[in-house]
Amino acid sequence: SFAGLIIGTLFAGRLIGRFGARSTALAGVWVSVLAAAAIAALLHAGYADPFAIAALAAIGALLDGPAAIASETNYPEVARIARVDLVRLNAADDALDHTAGLVAPAAAAILVSSQGAPNAAIALAVLGLMAAVSLSASLPSFRPRGREAVTLGTVVAHIRSDAVLFPLVMLFSGGVAVLVAAQLVIVPRLIHDARLGADTFAVFLVGAGIGGVAGAGLAAFAQRLGLRLVLSMSFAVMAGALCLPLAGLAVWKLFAAGALIGLPVGVVAPIANGIFQTRPPKSMRADVQGVSGSLAFALAPLAILGTGVAIDVAPARWVIAGLAALMLLLA
Repeated sequence: SFAGLIIGTLFAGRLIGRFGARSTALAGVWVSVLAAAAIAALLHAGYADPFAIAALAAIGALLDGPAAIASETNYPEVARIARVDLVRLNAADDALDHTAGLVAPAAAAILVSSQGAPNAAIALAVLGLMAAVSLSASLPSFRPRGREAVTLGTVVAHIRSDAVLFPLVMLFSGGVAVLVAAQLVIVPRLIHDARLGADTFAVFLVGAGIGGVAGAGLAAFAQRLGLRLVLSMSFAVMAGALCLPLAGLAVWKLFAAGALIGLPVGVVAPIANGIFQTRPPKSMRADVQGVSGSLAFALAPLAILGTGVAIDVAPARWVIAGLAALMLLLA
C-alpha cells in the first residue's frame, strides 16, 4: 500500500497538470472503490491470499495522494474566498479525516465480529461507492492556472534549498515512519501475543481518532507557539505514548496511548499543510506537495519491515524503547 502511495504521490503534480484537479481527484476515489470491491469479492469467494490482497490495496492507494493534493492545492484560494484562516480550514478537513478514523475501526470491528470479514468487506465497499458517487456529484471544477515547465529534479532542488520545507519534510519522514511502525506492527503484535481480539486494537485506533480530532481543534491556537516548539512538544508526547503499552495492555492504557499519538498529529498536520500550500510558488505548489508527501512516506515501508524483523528477534520492550528514544531525538 505504501509503495503505491509513494509512487502516486511523487507524480501528483504531473497528473494534476496534465489532467486537471477534478479529474485527478475523481480518478483516485474511483480506483480506490474498485480495489475495495475486488478485495471484497476475493474474500467472499474464499480466496484470502495476503499477497493478492496487498497488491489490490496498493493499486487502490496509487492515486490516493494525487487525489488529496488535487483538492488541497486549491485550499489557499478557498480560504481567501471564504475569508477563513487557512490553518482553520486545514484543521476542519483533518478533523473530518480523524473522525472517519475514529468511526471506521469501531464499525469494522463490529462488522467483522458479527458478520465475518467477507461480509464486512462488502459493506465497506458499498460505503466507498456511496462516497464516490457523492463526490462525483459535488466536486467543483477548479479553474486551471498557468504552469511553468518544471521537472522533479527542479522540485527536489527547491525543497532542498528552502530553510523551512527541507527540515519539515525530514522531520515528517522520521515521525511518520515511527508512527506507522507503532500502529501497524508493534501494537498489533502486543495485542496478538496477549491473546486479545480485534476489538482491543479498535480501542487503540478509536483513541487515535479522538486524539486527532482534538488536536485539529487546537491547531489554530498552537500555531501561535511557533513551528519549532510545536514540533518538539509533539515528538516528546509521541515518545511518552509509545511507552504506555509497556505498563500493560489494559483498555484504558491502549486508548490513552492512541489518543496521545493522535493528538500531536492532529495539531501539526494543519499547520504543516498550510506551509506546503503557501510557501512554494503557485506554479510549483502541487509538485512541491507531491514530492514532499512522497518523501515523507518513503521511510514508512522500511520502518515497517525493520520493526517487523526487530520485534521477531528482540523483546518488544527493547524495540518500543528504541522507537521512543528516536522520537526524543527528533524532539
